[in-house]
Amino acid sequence: MKVVNCLIQNGPYKSEYRHTLFLKITNLDGQTQYQTVYEGDNLYGRKLYNGSGQWHKYTNTPI
Repeated sequence: MKVVNCLIQNGPYKSEYRHTLFLKITNLDGQTQYQTVYEGDNLYGRKLYNGSGQWHKYTNTPI
């Protein structure tokens, strides 16, 4: 997987240049999927329809 245009939040990533992301993709039907990303204690999600959708923070704030 290739990750581009990343915004890295402050977190426990102070040594060895490591940054850990956890990605979960759930296919709801043929056109819709839901993606969630955990970054440390931060959770982001977006619902994709036909390949397009907006990322949101766990507070449902668009980013």
